[in-house]
Amino acid sequence: MMHNHINHIISLLEGNWKGEGRGMFPTIPDFIYKEEFIFRGDPARMLTHFEQKTWVRSQGEHSFRASHWESGFLYFDADLNGFLNSAQNSGRCELLKLESVQEITEGHELLFESLQIINDIRMMQSARVWRLNDADKTFDYDMKMSTGKVQQITLHLQASLKKEV
Repeated sequence: MMHNHINHIISLLEGNWKGEGRGMFPTIPDFIYKEEFIFRGDPARMLTHFEQKTWVRSQGEHSFRASHWESGFLYFDADLNGFLNSAQNSGRCELLKLESVQEITEGHELLFESLQIINDIRMMQSARVWRLNDADKTFDYDMKMSTGKVQQITLHLQASLKKEV
């Protein structure tokens, strides 16, 4: 991947994103959540910091309760390999490698796959797909995981966010 391509992706992410998603997994009930991502980029160092906060809808209610808080970096090494690291309020830390960047209709799709997960013995592996649409300023993602109980990598989260202007 070239420097200018990396900086373009960092600039696309820059800003505040809000939206909603749904969660599912064979071992838990489905749920609805709302979410906010904040990205702050540093193109000179080919990185962006992110903060993600999630609120889950209470059962049968229209209210939401705080659920998940995550912070980390998307960064690139000297060989232009991309990595995503995150620390979560639960203590789980993940390191994922950017396996591919594909141009899709009006945007980019980034595929991340886990290299290491610590402080969560349940989780075996994870993968994230980020889809950035340049034209309509949307950011959609899927998060998949496998656990000790569900060993095949399985969809866990799907969300669609819109950039605030």
